[in-house]
This record gives sequence, C-alpha cells and structure tokens, in this order.
Amino acid sequence: MKTHLSISMPKPCSKQFSQFKTTINGGYCNPCKQEVIDFRQMPDSALVNHFKQHNTKTCGIFKQSQLHNAMQNSTGKQQKTSILKIAAIAVFSILSLHTIQAQNKTTNTPVQKEVTQNNVLRGIVLDEDGPLAGANILLKDTRIGATADFDGKFKFPKALKEGDVLLVSYLGYKTQKVIIKKGETFLNIKLSGDDIDLLGAVEVNAVYSSKRK
Repeated sequence: MKTHLSISMPKPCSKQFSQFKTTINGGYCNPCKQEVIDFRQMPDSALVNHFKQHNTKTCGIFKQSQLHNAMQNSTGKQQKTSILKIAAIAVFSILSLHTIQAQNKTTNTPVQKEVTQNNVLRGIVLDEDGPLAGANILLKDTRIGATADFDGKFKFPKALKEGDVLLVSYLGYKTQKVIIKKGETFLNIKLSGDDIDLLGAVEVNAVYSSKRK
C-alpha cells in the first residue's frame, strides 16, 4: 500500500496579504487571529516536506504553480489532473463565468456569417499537463456557455456562426479568445498559465492506494 499527499485549497481568501503586519514567517491576519505563512519563495521539495510534517490546515500564500508541483512531487510522478484543480471546480467555475462576462463588455462585434453545422460545437480544454476540468467556455457578450467535464471535454449548447468569439477561461490561466471558423465543429484549446498568488487555508490529507494484480 502506498501513501501520498492530497493538497487542496477549497476556499481561497480574498484578503490582501500586503496589508498584513509583517512577521518572521509571513504576515499576521487580524480577522483570523493567526499568522499566514509566505511560501512563495520556498522550493517545491521544501514545500512537500513542510506538508508532510504539518498535516493539518496551514494558512499561507502560495504561487498556484507551487501547489500543483507539490501534488506531483508528493506522488513521485506526473498527474494529468491534480486534486487541486478538481477541488477548485465548484468554487471557481461560476466565479470565472461572471468575471469574463464583466471584463468583456464591448461594442466591437465581429462580422458574422451564417454557417451550416451538422453538429453542435465540441472540444477539449487542456494545459501542458492534461485536461482542465471545470474550464469555462463562454460566447462573448452573452450568458451562453459551457463547462468542461472531468476529462476537459465540452459540448457547446447552441450552434455557432463564423466569426463568433468564444472566451475560454480557468482560474490561474490567461483567458483565450477563439474565433469560430467556417465549418468548425471541434476545438482543441490549450491554455497557458498565469502564475497568480493564492491565499488561504491548505488542507493536507494522506491518501492510500494499493495495486491489484
């Protein structure tokens, strides 16, 4: 039987770390009455060791890539979909949809031509490690959209026209604009990371697994 760490931040905090009183290990959060550890300069191996020694909730500020890498290093192999991503789906999917709707109100509408499509548009959203479960795909200037499933796949709920613009987003990644081409029925979308700071309590649990012959 093997054991590895399950590392997740179910509820990122909206407080501003820069406003905390500086401490030896990070900053002091008055509302929570506790120290918030600054992990952003800590090497991945040291981060994993810290979690192994402190397997209770740890409140800290991290680079998103650190939590992703810590998950990979704790198992000793690459994982295409990290538990961090899966745990964040419910928290961030609706938030991301509202955010990109607010950020993309514009009067510049692309020229649209009717396109006959036998099937509704399908596709997959990935990053360099694999599928992005919970990624959002939104038709620009509308509330019509879809969310990628566990395998990063999606089916758009309506037929699209040539020139329609889709906004593809996921927390911690740069929003990508995709312009629909004539006759397009499948999209393979790869998002690039935007290594943002994440502040909040990280939950660490031991996960046991066994191999069956």
